[in-house]
Amino acid sequence: MHHNTSCKLTEMNEKNKKTEKTRPEILETHKKHDKKENKDVPKINIWQLDPKAEDEPTRDQQTKTRLSASWTTIRVGVYAYLSRTQTGKTQKEEKLRVKMNEDDPQKLKEVADDAGHAYGEWFKRYMNIFTRRFAEWMLVFLFGYYNLSFGWLMAPLFFLVLRDKRAKEKKVKFDIIRSIANADEKDILQEIQRFANLPSWVTFPDMERVEWLNKIVRQLWPYAGHYVHDLCKFSIEPSIRTALEEYKLNGFKFEKIILGDTPFRLSGVKVYDDTSRHEIIMDMDFAYAGDCKFEVSVSKFKMGIKDLQISGRMRVVMKPLVRQIPLVGGLQVFFLNNPDVDFNLIGLADVFDMPGLSDILRSIVTEQIAHMMVLPNRYPIQLVEDINIAELKCPAPAGVLRIQVIEAKNLMKKDVGLMGMGKSDPYCILRLGAQKFQTKTINNTINPKWDYACEFLVNDLHGQELMFEVFDVDDGLNDDDLLGRANLDVHDIWQSGEVDMWVPLSDAKSGRIHVRASWLELDQVADSLEPQLEEIRALQTTTKNPLHSAVLLVWIDSAKKLNNIPDPFVRLHVGNSQQETVVKQRTNDPVFEEGFTFLVRNPRTQELKVEVVDNKTATVQGKIELDLKVLLKERNLEIMNEEYSLSGASGGLASLKMNLSLRVLKTVQKRDDGDGGPKEIGEANQIPPSDPSTATEPTTTPPTTTTTTTTTSTPTPPD
Repeated sequence: MHHNTSCKLTEMNEKNKKTEKTRPEILETHKKHDKKENKDVPKINIWQLDPKAEDEPTRDQQTKTRLSASWTTIRVGVYAYLSRTQTGKTQKEEKLRVKMNEDDPQKLKEVADDAGHAYGEWFKRYMNIFTRRFAEWMLVFLFGYYNLSFGWLMAPLFFLVLRDKRAKEKKVKFDIIRSIANADEKDILQEIQRFANLPSWVTFPDMERVEWLNKIVRQLWPYAGHYVHDLCKFSIEPSIRTALEEYKLNGFKFEKIILGDTPFRLSGVKVYDDTSRHEIIMDMDFAYAGDCKFEVSVSKFKMGIKDLQISGRMRVVMKPLVRQIPLVGGLQVFFLNNPDVDFNLIGLADVFDMPGLSDILRSIVTEQIAHMMVLPNRYPIQLVEDINIAELKCPAPAGVLRIQVIEAKNLMKKDVGLMGMGKSDPYCILRLGAQKFQTKTINNTINPKWDYACEFLVNDLHGQELMFEVFDVDDGLNDDDLLGRANLDVHDIWQSGEVDMWVPLSDAKSGRIHVRASWLELDQVADSLEPQLEEIRALQTTTKNPLHSAVLLVWIDSAKKLNNIPDPFVRLHVGNSQQETVVKQRTNDPVFEEGFTFLVRNPRTQELKVEVVDNKTATVQGKIELDLKVLLKERNLEIMNEEYSLSGASGGLASLKMNLSLRVLKTVQKRDDGDGGPKEIGEANQIPPSDPSTATEPTTTPPTTTTTTTTTSTPTPPD
């Protein structure tokens, strides 16, 4: 047995001698083996954890991975310690995550990047807090250093307290609106019935419930993000950029557009049945209080808004109705009046969320919405090719409303002195859709006489209300005090032809306003011009505000053969009124397809000026000057599909195609209302005063008058 073992050992030694290599040969073999393995092993930079980074190759890949894992553990540990409140993970959990992925360099890099991002968010948040606190303390220090009075210190503190108060009120309002937007109709009614047993006609007086439609919108909402992105980038962004340039804020741009998960809600829908057979009119109570987030950059500064709230009465007009599918040629979408808009500012803009500054920003946003989607502006959608695009985008007005705000009586006293004596400095604001006018201010009186006149273009008779708001001027930092408001239905004025009334003010303890309203039709007969001019001359004896005798409709179709590949737009002037088309990018043959409406004082003496301007260089490519009296000689007072040569254009080949229509204003005689006198609006048609004991007396005694035309003598207010 021993002999057999010795034989086996001898054989093994002989084999080892045959395969034995010298030390240099062994080293050479290892080098070849390492080179072969390194072809498949990525080179790792342990400081950046980038698999593609070029670095000195290590000899052992396992050593490299362990070193990189150690470095990642250090990074993650530091980040997790600094930002553990932000990430919600402890150092122990992060280290365990590193250990589980220590053999995968790419996952290690993702772990480190996640921790670094969390730390970055934490750092920005606390740097923002530090900067604001530092600025506050530096402000206090500078007050003391320069020996400023104590009032200078109290002013910013007052603003901060007021800002916090407004922020809390907005949060409560936003939470309520969002709860309503997310809740079902049954839940909302149950909450209402907890406080009052309201009948259905109070909850939904003339609107139909569309809970089924809200459920559909909730399902479709995640897919609407792409459309909103394009709408913001290509429609809203250019208009806001132009508006901000007037305030020396250049380069407006949307950086991030997140629509959120909360959809809008329609609380009711009303379809009108007394309309033309070629159209369908539908009103919707629109409300949105979602979790959207928009980030923008202005002049290289980034800011944004969140918690956007929009609510108002939206109208959808389906016209014209056609014989082929989809049976509707186009849609017009717009708000009847300015919607209520609110939002919270984020980023750098949060610094401007102060009384005064925030109001300016909100007014800019509201103006842009009004410019796009508040009557007389519309958002048109063409569904069929062969329809009259001019009728869809710019239909002719239904008429003109001439309003005279004559005086007010017994307004509230807002500026009360030490002896209990009071006064106000009242003025009145008139609104119809996006159109707005304001009277002058009458100081130190509660019985002002304005004798103010203005005219509104009325595009739709259904559902529109003329709003009056009376304010007291406040010379301080606060907003002007509301003295009351009143509404008149445009359809009622149209039915009467003319109304002359004392209207009680709602949201006020006392006060009435004397208003005279006339409905003016659009006529295509030139002979109607002279009677209107005579009526205007008679009215100008009591009011100095300019009044108009005609309406000019301009349709800008297209331009041809412009020079130097410009960014063209068209600018139009009639008197002191100026309007512009959108800018078309880099084209010699732009197609605009936009319509405009102008009020004309006297077409016999006024002219239309049209300029084609290059937006890049602000140079005029060509212009047209046309006397409006030419239209008085045309059939139906209009020129259709005419191409005008642009004067001043090099080569003289450039032209502009447009339609022109003149409509003369014609006063509608007051229709007999049964009592032979002017109508008086009582409290049955208005919201009752908040304090019945101090309300103005009943309006059973009608005011006196002597005529039924716009020269009606001033009625005396009720005692």
